[in-house]
Amino acid sequence: MISPAFSESPEVSDAALLLARIGLSSAFLYSGVTKLLDRKAAEKEIQALGVPCPPVGWIATVMVQILGALMLLTGIGLELGALMLAGFTAFATALGHPVWRLEGAPFKRALTTSLEHLGLISSLVLVASIGPGALSF
Repeated sequence: MISPAFSESPEVSDAALLLARIGLSSAFLYSGVTKLLDRKAAEKEIQALGVPCPPVGWIATVMVQILGALMLLTGIGLELGALMLAGFTAFATALGHPVWRLEGAPFKRALTTSLEHLGLISSLVLVASIGPGALSF
């Protein structure tokens, strides 16, 4: 249980929200910039997931990941950015880790990854519901 001194301190809560925003946005920002800089590899990855038009998937992925991460990081439009990233993660997880089609070891790997992504989605929803805190733009 969180001690009352921790939960009632606005400075600690704002610092914790800032750390959460930095941590949550980092993977999306890195992934989006990586895909922006290597379009061919990104489109190949998107095509392998069965997306019908990889160039459109590339544009959407880069935009959502970079814009959503920046919104989350800065706190500007945080709720929208966090929910965009949560929706993107849910969609990408369903495409990339279809646990309902797998058995044995591949099932276990995909289930583990899907549950990790569920944790990420839950964290994004939580931050969206709390807001950016005072340490934001």
